[in-house]
Amino acid sequence: LAHVAKGLRLETLHPALRVLDLWRGPYLWTQHFKIVFLRMISFSMDYYWAHHDDDQQVHINGSGGDSYAAISPLANPAGFSDRASGLDYKARQATALPISDYSFAAYIAYVLYPPLYIAGPTTTFNAFTSYVTNPCKVCSWKSLSFYGARVLFALSLLEVSTHYLYLWSLGLRKDLWLSYGPLAVGCLGYLTLMQLWLKFLVIWRFFRFWALLDNVDVPENMRRCVSNNYSFRQFWRDWHSSFNRWIVRYMYIPMGGSQYKLLAIFPIFTFVAMWHDLDSKLFIWGWMMSLFFVPEIIISSVWSLPALSGLRAKWYAKYLRSFVCSFNILLMMTVNLLGFGVGVEAVTDFWRVLLKPESRGILLNVLLILFSGTQLMFKYREREQRAAALCCPSPVKPPRQRQACGILPSAPSSSSSSSSSAFLPSSPFPDDRSTGR
Repeated sequence: LAHVAKGLRLETLHPALRVLDLWRGPYLWTQHFKIVFLRMISFSMDYYWAHHDDDQQVHINGSGGDSYAAISPLANPAGFSDRASGLDYKARQATALPISDYSFAAYIAYVLYPPLYIAGPTTTFNAFTSYVTNPCKVCSWKSLSFYGARVLFALSLLEVSTHYLYLWSLGLRKDLWLSYGPLAVGCLGYLTLMQLWLKFLVIWRFFRFWALLDNVDVPENMRRCVSNNYSFRQFWRDWHSSFNRWIVRYMYIPMGGSQYKLLAIFPIFTFVAMWHDLDSKLFIWGWMMSLFFVPEIIISSVWSLPALSGLRAKWYAKYLRSFVCSFNILLMMTVNLLGFGVGVEAVTDFWRVLLKPESRGILLNVLLILFSGTQLMFKYREREQRAAALCCPSPVKPPRQRQACGILPSAPSSSSSSSSSAFLPSSPFPDDRSTGR
């Protein structure tokens, strides 16, 4: 209600507080309260599990085969290794603290921690407090300086792109979309998503860099470029990775985990949409994401059946996967443009232009480009898996020191992303096949 009313006026609480309403500031508290809300839940749940050892053990070990250690192939996306304490981020998050650490002072410090207060990335109370009470140097100053330089470069690139590319202004002019040609419409939609990705990358990397200066490790968001995704599950896991881990820890596993995977998707994405904003287009985004998740999970499960092992071994299997993933990418572009880009009407006009008879050649070329791009994505992920399995340096795996500071994300190592085990690999939720990894 405060968000709808553009902020709660303090004079409604007491007339003497009217003077404080004159100092509202440029950034209303309701705009970042959703981040605070996640921290409030994290503190409460971690405190509850610390009091109930049995529930904590069930949550860590999983329900129905959901090993918490297997929630993501990159439970610690930054690849941090706390040599001084022997605990990485995943271990700090899953380890209950002494009851005395769940104090009101610790709660206030966690909720109002300046580097993460406005936009995150999201971190759990256990992990945050562990870094406060058991600090260690998470990376060298050389690596941290390089990380900061990359943030500065991304910010400069964002400034240049927004200065010369008027993508949002063009996108919001709904009357112009139908007047554009199909090639212009396709480029406008793609570049809008790229600029959206760059904007969030700058925001999250900047605040994470600030936290790293304080020797507090938080999960890395935007672990892959937006152009390097072909699966709804993979995209969701890598885009807002820290929020995805929060969802898995505090919603997905308590709701039954993989035993009720298909039933959990819809309430989870309804919550995610409502958490972002009370906007109809975001609810449509959430429900469309849920709708496309279901067939992707079903197809992946069917494709991994032993009875289809012969088909997976065929030379044309990878081309079949690329064909389906090409359409998946178009659907992902549509859903994210609708929810976080130009809105429902503009996306409708977008497809109205692309589906014109004279535009079919352009659409066919786009699918051909996406088909070729997914082949490269498959190859890149295979090299990542080999590098992770061998635990040795590779051309696609960054040096250990740069990995340790999260300069580049570690190589994913999910068994579900193997070309022989999944049709649309990688899941934001625990996969039954990954239990025990």
